[in-house]
Amino acid sequence: MSGSVRQNIALGAADPTDAEILEAAEIAGVDDFIRSHPQGYALRVGERGEGLSGGQRQAVAIARALVSKPPMLLLDEPTSAMDAGAEKLLVQRLAQAVPGRTFMVVTHKSAMLNIVERVIILEKGKVAMQGPPDQVFGSAGAQPPAPTSPAQSAGGPLQTGQRTGQATGQQAGPQTGQSPSPTATASAAPAAVRTL
Repeated sequence: MSGSVRQNIALGAADPTDAEILEAAEIAGVDDFIRSHPQGYALRVGERGEGLSGGQRQAVAIARALVSKPPMLLLDEPTSAMDAGAEKLLVQRLAQAVPGRTFMVVTHKSAMLNIVERVIILEKGKVAMQGPPDQVFGSAGAQPPAPTSPAQSAGGPLQTGQRTGQATGQQAGPQTGQSPSPTATASAAPAAVRTL
């Protein structure tokens, strides 16, 4: 992760436009911290993301994953270094951006599970429970993961959330065969407000 913030995000797609980069940056939360910096998206980042906080590096990596608008998105502990405010905003924005795509998240934190339709709990490498979040966490003894860092929760149950959209021709639903609840459609923010 070196070069400018813009270059780092652009690595996720073949020749993305400024509008595509800005849209991904807004969803991921990069725009929240970079727009107030004097260098903006031209801010140089050192090797391994030096010059950015852990949460900011995660936001840039998420924007890179989003910029190509992939039909499937897999995020592994995407908010582990983010503060609660940045995580909350990311969850809200992803909830609007992922309908119509397959979205999977591996996490020890409960906030990300608010945007998935199905939860799979792994314990010691085996599926311990699976189903819609309210069904899984409504089961006796099942608790959503506490908002802890990965270091604090090492060895605990790993939550995998999944949302499947029309991009794959399938919809994830409860094991009972019920249809998932309807989801909001993504709305693109005006990209002409800023240039990169």
